[in-house]
Amino acid sequence: MIQRSHFLSNKDLVPKCLRYILWTLAASVTDKHEAQQDGFYQSARRHAQLDEMKESLGESSSTLAHCQTWILIATYEVKQMYFPKAWLSAGRAIRLAQMMQLHKLDRVHEIDPITSHPKNWIELEERRRTFWMAFCLDRYTSILAGWPMTIDEHDVSTNLPSSQEAFEESKPIHTGSLHQAMEPSQSETLQPFGGVILTAALFGRIFHHLHRQNPDDDEDDGSGLNGGFWVRHRAIEAISLNAALCLPDHLRLPTGLREPNVVFLNLSLHTLAICLHQTAIFKANKQQLPVHISSESKVRCVTAAVEIAALMRMVSHMNLATMNPFLSFCIYVAARVFVQYRKTRPKDHQMESSLQFLLLAMKALGGKSPLTQSLLVQLDLDEKSSGGLV
Repeated sequence: MIQRSHFLSNKDLVPKCLRYILWTLAASVTDKHEAQQDGFYQSARRHAQLDEMKESLGESSSTLAHCQTWILIATYEVKQMYFPKAWLSAGRAIRLAQMMQLHKLDRVHEIDPITSHPKNWIELEERRRTFWMAFCLDRYTSILAGWPMTIDEHDVSTNLPSSQEAFEESKPIHTGSLHQAMEPSQSETLQPFGGVILTAALFGRIFHHLHRQNPDDDEDDGSGLNGGFWVRHRAIEAISLNAALCLPDHLRLPTGLREPNVVFLNLSLHTLAICLHQTAIFKANKQQLPVHISSESKVRCVTAAVEIAALMRMVSHMNLATMNPFLSFCIYVAARVFVQYRKTRPKDHQMESSLQFLLLAMKALGGKSPLTQSLLVQLDLDEKSSGGLV
């Protein structure tokens, strides 16, 4: 679950809408208050919308706290499978962030008429964190719903967030840009939240890679592996591989086991590999490329799925319901690989064991997550369908 501590600095100036959505998210993962979550959620939306109507120009709702409110509302709606609402709520959050110029906090620009300059580093860091939460939300909602993303990476000049410790203790530390984080030489400066942002950006690139048809993607021009699709494929693969290989020790498991963002980061890196290589398998088959192209990608998918299963065993004692809701998508992607693998190798007991473990994990998460329940249904449909990528 997205934690309010990711971007909270001033606990005294919290509007009602933000308080209610915080209570909503807390109630959604507790048995004692689970029945109250819908009432809290309705109140959060009502107060956020009332704030929009208080002033003719909307000044009362054009605040950082309201941007944070809509981020958290959209997060809850994704988890509850309210995708049309989540899409619109995410749009409000993103547009508020852009209106307040949170996407270019570390570039000299004109004075914003809506937002005053931050008084200190901690206020600047809160704005950075709010923007990057909106950025991640933009990527996750688009991937889950299949709808276009809003934020263009090229428009972003806000540095990645600091460590949680530095934020809580008001100790400024330097962090680089998203572009710099994709360079292997900059990996040592990467913080847990920054790592999650990096993987969200790569998910976005894969989304564009799959859904945007470029002129140089023509499948009949004879370019084969030199075509635009394969050039992009190799570029994304190089960044994701470097990110995985060059992770500093504090971002690896089991060292960072107590940090939810580290767990999610490691799961996301392997999920990225599967998404990228399943796209490659589809394209290689469509272009009738040599069989070793798709075979290599199939091996990469299975290897990544095995790693996800191993990581899930490592964190099985943790309360997964409090983690990022996109976690269930990572588990689903790995389980789907095993389902497809089973169709051609039904007697591989080790892979079957990994599949059953991931199914149990999804069922445990599904008790408090309609999104996970929906992915389980989709997995059942995947199993009944003919053929498979792996």
